[in-house]
This record gives sequence, C-alpha cells and structure tokens, in this order.
Amino acid sequence: MTELLQQAFTIVSMNFSPKEQERFAHLIIENISRLREFLEEESEERNFDRIAVKTVKSPKIQNMLGRVAEKYRNRNYPGNPQ
Repeated sequence: MTELLQQAFTIVSMNFSPKEQERFAHLIIENISRLREFLEEESEERNFDRIAVKTVKSPKIQNMLGRVAEKYRNRNYPGNPQ
C-alpha cells in the first residue's frame, strides 16, 4: 500500500464512525471494477485539462485570441464610440 493511500485510510478512520467505515469498505469492495474505470476516466480528464491549459497559454493561441478580441472591440455596434 502506498503512503498516500495509507494516509487516505487514516483520514477516513479518524473522520468516519466504525459503521461508516464498514459501509465505505463495502462500497470499495463491491465497486472495485467501477473504481478502476473512474480512475482511468479521471486520469484522462486531468490529462485533457493539462493539455488544454498548456495550449491556451501558448503564444500562438494567445496571439490569435488577442486578434479576435481586437476585431470584436473595433466592431460597430450600438454604444461603441467610433
């Protein structure tokens, strides 16, 4: 068992009553395959988020977004002084 997992179970044992700990243990045991799927999905989402943030922060994308913003700032619309 990893140190982090031990820490997580220690936190559960300190904050959950014995009855809640039993229910939590049953949930883990009964849903272990779903937990693995959840972990895979969560990992994919984090990876996507990391890539998306990196992409949006790239100079090329920032330049493109700046041009789009400038285009819309310069449009004629009611209330926009020209």
